[in-house]
Amino acid sequence: MGQNAMDIDVHGSDDGCGKKDCRGEGDISKQFANDMEALEWANTCVLVLPCGRSAHTEAGWCKGRGMKTIVYIPNMEEPELMYKLFDAVTDSIEGILAAIGRSSLRWR
Repeated sequence: MGQNAMDIDVHGSDDGCGKKDCRGEGDISKQFANDMEALEWANTCVLVLPCGRSAHTEAGWCKGRGMKTIVYIPNMEEPELMYKLFDAVTDSIEGILAAIGRSSLRWR
């Protein structure tokens, strides 16, 4: 029997997210839906390092959808080779703004 990404049965073991079962039920399913809604709403993605696997997955999803995707490394170190997939790699807020074609931030 095949599985999809949201049909994971960990047979009662701890899956690392503090839940016993990750089959798309309860809080996990709601959080996934919230995260996907935010990703679909966005028009730009900034991957802020250091970060975890989920953030890298989200950045890849955004780039795959054609969204401008920027990697921000505040304490610049040698970037990963595959960051060349993204539109920019920077160590400054000014670099992020330049990559998105803005000269300043405006908060809503």
